[in-house]
Amino acid sequence: MRWALAISLMLTSAAQAQSDIASQVDAILQGHVAEGCTNGAGAFQSGVYQRDLTGDGLTDLIVDHGGINCTQGFGRSGFCGAQVCSVIFYVNQGGSLTEVQEILAIVGEISDTPLPLIGLHGHGGGRNFWRWNGVEFVNIGE
Repeated sequence: MRWALAISLMLTSAAQAQSDIASQVDAILQGHVAEGCTNGAGAFQSGVYQRDLTGDGLTDLIVDHGGINCTQGFGRSGFCGAQVCSVIFYVNQGGSLTEVQEILAIVGEISDTPLPLIGLHGHGGGRNFWRWNGVEFVNIGE
């Protein structure tokens, strides 16, 4: 009986943690739209990546401002230039998503490996791969 109770509490705790992360993601995305669009009018059409990026089993987040469709102004986030946009990395630290880094780029692909390679396209279209090193995401080259 104790095992059943312990397992039930663990499952309830895990479900609550996922709910908390989902709430945090919603708030983060709303904040980026509010900052990137005139009068905060717009929404993400793409550019939101949720998965374990650090190899710790927790869901992290990448937000690419290139995925925002603004309904007023130029139609793009104010955090986009002619070729690239702000890409913001959030790491899940004990159930709280913390912004750790911002890079000017476009997210290309994310490998399906335990510690994924993140392909970012920079100015001029060149692609470099980035990976978590335990402290930050670092450019490991082409």
